[in-house]
Amino acid sequence: MSVQIIYDAPAHLTLPERFLLYSLIYGLRPASALEIGTAQGGAAMIMCAALDAVGSGRLVCVDPAPQVTPDHRARLSHRVSFLSAASPEAVAKAHELLGSPFDFVFVDGDHTYSGVLRDIEAVSLFLHEGSYVLFHDVHYFEVQDAIDEARKYLPFIDCGLLSLDATKTEYLHLGKPVVWGGLRLLRFAPASQRGAERDNHILSRPAEPDTSITRNREHSNGLSVSQSRKMIRSRGKSMLRRLRGLWSGSRRERESSAVEYSRPSFLPDRDRLTQWAGEVGEDWKGYSRVASAYYESAEQWIEQAWSQTVWPFIQECDFSCVVDLAAGHGRNTRKLLELAKQLYLVDINEDNIRFCRQRFATEKKITYIQNDGFTLNGVPSGEVSLVYCFDAMGHFDSDVIRSYLHDFSRVLKPGGYGFCHHSNYDRNPGGDIHDNPGWRNFMSQNLFHHYCAKEGLEVVKSQIIDWDTPKQDCVTLFRKPR
Repeated sequence: MSVQIIYDAPAHLTLPERFLLYSLIYGLRPASALEIGTAQGGAAMIMCAALDAVGSGRLVCVDPAPQVTPDHRARLSHRVSFLSAASPEAVAKAHELLGSPFDFVFVDGDHTYSGVLRDIEAVSLFLHEGSYVLFHDVHYFEVQDAIDEARKYLPFIDCGLLSLDATKTEYLHLGKPVVWGGLRLLRFAPASQRGAERDNHILSRPAEPDTSITRNREHSNGLSVSQSRKMIRSRGKSMLRRLRGLWSGSRRERESSAVEYSRPSFLPDRDRLTQWAGEVGEDWKGYSRVASAYYESAEQWIEQAWSQTVWPFIQECDFSCVVDLAAGHGRNTRKLLELAKQLYLVDINEDNIRFCRQRFATEKKITYIQNDGFTLNGVPSGEVSLVYCFDAMGHFDSDVIRSYLHDFSRVLKPGGYGFCHHSNYDRNPGGDIHDNPGWRNFMSQNLFHHYCAKEGLEVVKSQIIDWDTPKQDCVTLFRKPR
């Protein structure tokens, strides 16, 4: 792979950032590297080209739904392995694949405060003295804050900003401007904290030309490779204990800080939202007998539902960028692909994502996202023209719906629409949805409209519909004001 890839790679990186990434890999010569957040694989291609120029090194790319084309995978296969799994859980697996601590880590995944903090903590267990961690989009305040917080209790030297490029947007998040871009480098130095003055030295390296990262990895503190691995495992357990201790005294404060970045204060905490979303999601995993049978039957009547109910509501919408929320096995996706120029397929269940990736394998305009069940993390802010959720939200807890509406307001562009099929069943409050007709959760037309108004969304039209039980379902079209 040649240097030309710096210009051609499908990466959300500016040209200076591309050159910096290539130069760092070429100069530091990592034997084992990790990328968190792969997307279309552009950054991986740049790093692979640099490793090819060096003539050695391996890279593991972690992403819950990588969008790397088969052709690009083939070009990278000699040096790159892909893990279709979420960080931070997949970090340990990446370490196992490489068989050694990470020399270099590129973090460009979950950009929320809590997500970045989890990634830093996870990779810190598999670094050695002198490993480097490079972060992208450090001009975004949540990424900045997470890095600064991690440095309070993890032994990193801040090498500073390496790229000042900033992509400003017109949007605010939590009252702060949303700015993307920028590269910031940290160096892992647990044995060097006594020399705090080294914080001021960017990319400080031993003067001897033969003291490369590879040598540092193989002979860290004079240990053999085998001894070094044992030390890393031991240090990892020790660091976990240390982290638990640090968290035990200030966990509530730290969690409340993270929560402020990820959800509005009037909603229940993340753990409860995760629980409620997971309980509903469990019913609709593609391998379950109930879900499989339902998906097959629903595929048969989607044409009728589309012509009689869906299309009359959405025919005036802009389909340039569409989110299909709770896609299941893609029965709605199939219809939306006839109209959409770009489509985000979102589902809480990994097996549903996998099914749709196989079903729509030739479609190049789909981005697959396995979400948390109550937000659209991973969908860019202010770009979506239509959020679509049909034959799924009727089962969602009312607080989960409110959380989604809050995030719909974030991802929708001014004038963008949302179309949701939700429950109109307002009995059995707090009860088990499996006791309700059609497993409908507690919700009503009026309550849904109230939530829309609270999130600054305008209801355009709404209709109560009769399915198995009269008046237990409703469809609502709403809009983000221009």
